[in-house]
Amino acid sequence: MRPLFTYKRSIMAKPLRILVALGRHEFRVHRGVVRYARDAGWHLTVTTAFADRVPWGWEGDGIIASVGGSAEMVDFFAAAKVPVVDLNWSRPQLQFPRMLADHQAIGRQAAQHFMSRGFRNFLFFSRRPSWYQAERLDAFSTAVAEAGLIAAHSAFPPPGGSWLEHRNWIREEVCKHPFPLAVFCANDGAASAVIDVCIHNGLQIPDQVAVVGIGNYDPICETLAVTLSSVDSNEFGKGEQGAALLARCMDGEQLSLTPYRVPSLGVVVRASSDIFAVEHPKVARAVRYIHQHYADPIGILHIAEVAGLSRQGLNKAFRQHLRRTPGSELRRVRLSEGRRLLQETELTLDQIARSTGYSSANSLCIAFQRAFGHSPSRLRR
Repeated sequence: MRPLFTYKRSIMAKPLRILVALGRHEFRVHRGVVRYARDAGWHLTVTTAFADRVPWGWEGDGIIASVGGSAEMVDFFAAAKVPVVDLNWSRPQLQFPRMLADHQAIGRQAAQHFMSRGFRNFLFFSRRPSWYQAERLDAFSTAVAEAGLIAAHSAFPPPGGSWLEHRNWIREEVCKHPFPLAVFCANDGAASAVIDVCIHNGLQIPDQVAVVGIGNYDPICETLAVTLSSVDSNEFGKGEQGAALLARCMDGEQLSLTPYRVPSLGVVVRASSDIFAVEHPKVARAVRYIHQHYADPIGILHIAEVAGLSRQGLNKAFRQHLRRTPGSELRRVRLSEGRRLLQETELTLDQIARSTGYSSANSLCIAFQRAFGHSPSRLRR
């Protein structure tokens, strides 16, 4: 087994020379690495992890890579005499520190998104097996099971076959299950295929089939006929934090070989899943009102009035159909939007509080502490 790094860089090594070897499509990861490298004053040499020409002869101080590709490329990483940080886990036998996406969180966030909208029929859709899809499926299925429900998993398609045969397979997999159906796809590419097949076969999205992908890749998500909801796996953050991990290695710190995880940023909601699949029409009306007016000073009595129910009747109906109270749904929506604003904007805490229905920054901080065990400022840091 490759020993933990004890490499200590020379004080005179200015600037540090870093080899970046990522996949051709990992441009957001690359941007994260570049952000850190600029602040640190690194000099970057860029290749790809799946290059035809292996960079034998390169000399430098550290490597950040998505370790994979040819056997010769893997041998190059394994033989490196400098610290290597791996942003992949397809070669677990190599004893590298790793920075990975939090695939368990990705699965849970997708399940919570669907369940918050009242879905009771779930399908995890993937087209080929992989270690990270297994993690996502496990978390998705577990979260659904904890609510007393079951998530199905599409069998992998048979190898080979034409494009039309593959589309027919997708249609058959989706139509095996009752509607409305929540389909969680292993990536945005698979999700786009599901949406296309459903539209071609006359299935309504999101009314009959709601779809969520993974990656939040804008060229796919924003350009489909029905824009795609997707879990933002924080690829930029993986690159930036992976570079920070490499810096610690080069400073001689001995790091755990248990993979480090970059936080997922949650579901970016678009048209493909923006629906409330609640059979009770008054509960659906109340949930829709909460999502449209969470920033206003609304309370439970107001929500009950909009729904046309008594406070007690509203509480009972929410527990029966959503397995939570109206108050907990209002808090969940407000805090979810608060987390998004903290991570994606430069708004002050006072501004975020006013945008999410809280009377002050102090009220927002108290709600965050109770819900997540930490302050909004810590999340932003």
